[in-house]
Amino acid sequence: MGRQNTLRHSQLQQRSQRVADEASADILERRIAPGAFFDSGRRYDPPKCQPRTRTAILEWVIAWAANELSECGMMWMYGTPGCGKSSLSQAISQLAFERGLLAASFFFSKGNPGLNTEKHLMATLAHQISLSIPETRRYIAQAVESDPSVFSGTLESQLQTLIVGPLLQAQQHYHGDRRSSSPKRWARLIVIDGLDECQGANSQRYIVRILSTALIHKRVPLYILISSRPEPPIRDSFNSYDLRDIIRTLVLDENYLPDADIRRYFWSRFESIKQNHPLRTYIPVVWPLSQIIQSLVQRSSGQFIYASTVIKYVDSPQHRPVERLDAVLRIHNTVGDIPFAELDCLYRHIFSAVQNIKGVLRILGALLFASRLFSKRQPSGAGELSIPVTDPRFLEELLSLNRGDVSFILGDLHSIINVPDTRRNTQSPAGNPRTLDNGIRIIHSSLIDFLTDRSRAGRYFINSVKVHAELARACCRNLLSGHKYVHQYAGQALVTHCRFSVLTNELLTDLLNFDLSLWMTTCKTWNDGGGPFEQAWSDLPLLLQWLRTQVRISSF
Repeated sequence: MGRQNTLRHSQLQQRSQRVADEASADILERRIAPGAFFDSGRRYDPPKCQPRTRTAILEWVIAWAANELSECGMMWMYGTPGCGKSSLSQAISQLAFERGLLAASFFFSKGNPGLNTEKHLMATLAHQISLSIPETRRYIAQAVESDPSVFSGTLESQLQTLIVGPLLQAQQHYHGDRRSSSPKRWARLIVIDGLDECQGANSQRYIVRILSTALIHKRVPLYILISSRPEPPIRDSFNSYDLRDIIRTLVLDENYLPDADIRRYFWSRFESIKQNHPLRTYIPVVWPLSQIIQSLVQRSSGQFIYASTVIKYVDSPQHRPVERLDAVLRIHNTVGDIPFAELDCLYRHIFSAVQNIKGVLRILGALLFASRLFSKRQPSGAGELSIPVTDPRFLEELLSLNRGDVSFILGDLHSIINVPDTRRNTQSPAGNPRTLDNGIRIIHSSLIDFLTDRSRAGRYFINSVKVHAELARACCRNLLSGHKYVHQYAGQALVTHCRFSVLTNELLTDLLNFDLSLWMTTCKTWNDGGGPFEQAWSDLPLLLQWLRTQVRISSF
């Protein structure tokens, strides 16, 4: 009888622990950025290496990560914008996954809320590690169960609690288990792509520092690959004296023969267009000529982003590929041999063919600065963003556009922007953002660099001051009405948009006609209910101060 009671008690304990672990796993999953995984469905058409390209780099990185003679290591893979870093990171992640080496991945993306900030990094990595290294699962669950507030702590404390601690515990338990007679190779590679697309130089330095500290001082059994542009904050961090024993660098330059890979890419993709394009019957058998391929390779200047943008442009299903390629070949670079000259010419050509360029720049301006601002305002430790600022329907409500206008206006830009088909999902912005389709995604960050640099973009330049002024006016319109998420965004963003803008006559008129006392009363009511408007309430003095400053400046 006593033995039965003991067995029943043990079974109850195990069942209770399983329930607790599942609850902790659910808490962790709510804090991740699902679009950051290398194989996430939200990363529609992610960059890929063509077959037989960059094979030497792929095998070298995989061999480094599979090295059994050392416990840990870090590699920095860097190169200029458009040289194919993300394609390589994607290919490395895929190959490492197939060989059982991939522990986790995180792909930063400048234009995507949740993917352009470090706030979700550790939770996302820990979630993947719990799946790729099952031995860590219970320790990660116990860590969340014992401290549910861990997600509001520093990134360093999250790393220690959710990743370092569980990995070392699992390792110690494994080595202490006498039944483990043979050594076990765990997944050990973490791939972090686009560190330069994480907002803030301090955040970039911080990530490098805490990850390297975990490797050097804790001897965590991981290999960490970080790819980025060689921006000064990141470069200086990797050049630190403390990292010299564990760091390797991989420079994506001409030594790795990018021209040969780009040439293969062009031949492969043009062959695919000839076989699969809806208007393939109008394509000559011999197309394109080898000298045209060579011309495109030279124009690429080692930048895969130029090559992929050309292919996406030529492959438009609504146009004849031969005519589209001829249009590309007629583009003349008039600025000489400067970085990104050919890419800028291509971007300008694509925008020149747009019918409603004013509408395009208005939508892209809102997309860039609404998503960037809201990523900064998102509370630390929060789960997935509650406001779908990249969703076409959200932007249509915010900018007072008709339903379907965003997809229609951006329709000619499929080669540089991914726009989801909102007809597949009738869910409005007032619904659950987790059920929404993927938001609008700028395919490559070089387009953001182009649009926000007056010297490169020319008449397509997006002026941040003017965009913030227009978004401030949009907030005034939507603050006391509109759909739930537009309403919520307006409450949180009005003051910040004002402070980053200049006081135009139109904005002044909107603010003068705005019932500020009603807003203050409404905000206080929401605050008493624990709503999301605490920041708006605390920002009111800043709004008044900004107004006084702007009026004083305009009086001179």
